[in-house]
Amino acid sequence: KERRQAMMSYLSVEWRKTKKFSMLMIGICFLAFCSLIGLGIYFGAAYSMVEESEKVPVLWGQLTFYYSQLFFPILVSLYVAMMLGKEFDRKNIEFLRANNVSLGKLLLAKEIVIILFIAVLQLFLFGIFYVSAHLAHLEISNLFTYLKWDLLGIFGTISMMAVQFFVTAKTRVFSKSVGIGAIGTFVGFMMIFVSDKLSLIYPYSQAMVAMRSRNLIDFNLVEILLFIIVNILLWGIFHTLSNKELHK
Repeated sequence: KERRQAMMSYLSVEWRKTKKFSMLMIGICFLAFCSLIGLGIYFGAAYSMVEESEKVPVLWGQLTFYYSQLFFPILVSLYVAMMLGKEFDRKNIEFLRANNVSLGKLLLAKEIVIILFIAVLQLFLFGIFYVSAHLAHLEISNLFTYLKWDLLGIFGTISMMAVQFFVTAKTRVFSKSVGIGAIGTFVGFMMIFVSDKLSLIYPYSQAMVAMRSRNLIDFNLVEILLFIIVNILLWGIFHTLSNKELHK
């Protein structure tokens, strides 16, 4: 009970410290820009080129592909740099260590705050998908499946987020952290043209894997187990490494 209360205290402090409006607006701008690209391509060309039965899956794919593989990882990189970068200003991290602040709990609180913002954006994304399908007079027969993919996108955040926390803790420079995140994102995009198999274990591609932006078919048992294991494993490794880096 005491541990839970301590964690809630860390989370409450982080929530108050967070520039909530700025982070939400940045996320909405990213999502709006990607949605305009995806929907522009869909209604400009793809809509008239696909069969009626494929129009809803293709709409989902066009709406989520550029967002999940190109812009979403960069957004997560920005969020992490914004959340952790401020702790290196004026040697604040040394002050926290000197006052026996649990850096592990601090790190976890920051991760939870980011996940909360991502969850809000994923709900916005699903809303855009639903409204777009409605305006196009398309019937979504398997709405729950798309909602599941959308929510799995939140879980697919944890691995790339953990990697970025480690990168930020290591570099301690906002621009370097985001730059490395952008490089990781570009590598993930190029990996698509080499092998889809590599994307299954690459942290910066996990949101795309979660949202089925390329496959457009549901997970089988092996795929969902691999997805869960990869994300938990990568999160565990890089969360631990980040914690150790913050103690240096």
